[in-house]
Amino acid sequence: MPIDIRPATVFDDVAAVIGPKRPDANVCWCLSYRLGSKQNQQLHGLERGERVRELVADDPPPGVRRRSRATRSTTGARRST
Repeated sequence: MPIDIRPATVFDDVAAVIGPKRPDANVCWCLSYRLGSKQNQQLHGLERGERVRELVADDPPPGVRRRSRATRSTTGARRST
């Protein structure tokens, strides 16, 4: 089964892996690994997803995504720096 591994530059792919079930939730998005504590705690609800959208648009992006061409499933992994 072929697998594509690419930079995590598509917000919907990232949201499918680390986003909460409710976009307005005050949890998830794994931001504690990407932001300082103060900024992470200041973000609430939809602001959290919007911050992830900004991170995905950064160069370099915040990680990679793997997609199986057969199942079209997506998983993500944090990029080490």
